[in-house]
Amino acid sequence: FADALLMVMRAAGYTDKDVVGNCSVSSASVYNAPAYAACAFKKALEKGLPVKGDAARPITRSEVAKLVSALNLVGAPKNIDVLDPYVDLQGVDATEKVAIAGVIESGVMIGQVKAIGSTFEPSGDLTRASLAVILDKLFAKEEAAAPK
Repeated sequence: FADALLMVMRAAGYTDKDVVGNCSVSSASVYNAPAYAACAFKKALEKGLPVKGDAARPITRSEVAKLVSALNLVGAPKNIDVLDPYVDLQGVDATEKVAIAGVIESGVMIGQVKAIGSTFEPSGDLTRASLAVILDKLFAKEEAAAPK
């Protein structure tokens, strides 16, 4: 979780000065944040980002979608119906659904798309390779939006 949080925050424009180092933050220690990620956890908590649980555990696909959404790296979805093909979102709350719809609509994350019964696997662990693809798509979006 800690590494993914750092990388997504960097994609949102936070600098190493903002998110790297040992900030000696007692609240970050509650999350078992490693020393190198204490500043990221402090900043995330200050900003009200969806950070919970043990920082040493894997991050889920839904948690990444919520971070990407909370950091405004994708816009709000124009149409929540983009979730209709996904059959595994029954236990997902409304805020989570909006975040997932935003990343799907923007093309940053899509899940396993099938003709019938697509899945997003919201509680599935996100691999480092998947995070790299997501970050690449976020940077490509930013590059495409930059004035030329």
